[in-house]
Amino acid sequence: MLFSFKFEVGVVSILRASVTAFDTLHPLRAARIVACLLLAAAFNCELLPAQHVLPMPPGDVLNPNVRNDMPPIMIGIRAGLNRSSYSNDRFLNNVPFDVGDVSGETEIYSSAAGFGYNVGIDLEYPLNRSFAILGTLEYVHSSFGSSGTVTEPCVRRDSTTGLGTSLHDFSAHIDFVKLGAAIKLDLGSWYLLGGLAAARPLSTGLDRTRTFGSTDCFFPGSGGQSTLEEHGGIPSPTHLHYAFRFGAGLNYQLSPRMQFAPELVLDFGMNAINKSPNSDLGIYALLATLRYAIQ
Repeated sequence: MLFSFKFEVGVVSILRASVTAFDTLHPLRAARIVACLLLAAAFNCELLPAQHVLPMPPGDVLNPNVRNDMPPIMIGIRAGLNRSSYSNDRFLNNVPFDVGDVSGETEIYSSAAGFGYNVGIDLEYPLNRSFAILGTLEYVHSSFGSSGTVTEPCVRRDSTTGLGTSLHDFSAHIDFVKLGAAIKLDLGSWYLLGGLAAARPLSTGLDRTRTFGSTDCFFPGSGGQSTLEEHGGIPSPTHLHYAFRFGAGLNYQLSPRMQFAPELVLDFGMNAINKSPNSDLGIYALLATLRYAIQ
């Protein structure tokens, strides 16, 4: 009821001002003034009395009171866990799945996931009270893996060949240094993020174990082994992995200068992670950020 009363009083004032404006000003200029007045009433804003002088624009060095109202520049430290989601339509060495008598590889190697961690720093530079530029520099450990059964050729003790069922277990990891830049929309107790990120691989690892369940089944060309272990790195990793960044967080003011922000950041990969052209990696992190106002 209070809002309705204020709105109705505002509308009456606007109608009176509209008549005066159209009588004394050019119609186009008057229309602009009336539109602004209507917007002010719709958002329940208080209109300044006619005798008041409009405030000076923010950012003027001769107007320090307004300038000090700008949010401060903040630096922060951040750390948390991430979840990596990997997908591909072939092996990371660019070899197709399920070739020949082999089947079941697609279900294992076409998608994988795993947990890792992020640690880093950030810098928040305000543009106004609602928008800021948030830059981040992080060390990111990303890992993913999967396991399952595969039907593939095997050699038996009597030297005959056939098909056997083997268990495949693979895991991979990539350590990145990641640089991110995002626009931050501050909505008071929470905020939204949107931007880009670029990650440079520092090291990679790729491990796979294959084991036949039967003691009478061995891998061809292995010298009678029923278990094979392979260790190495991801072949030909991409020098820079780009991602679209979206996120959201909560603001908790611990002191006039200290702020705590739990933050969810989603990095959706834009390009392949290595020479396999359709290899895709998304990293989704839940972070705890402690920021300090330096201005």
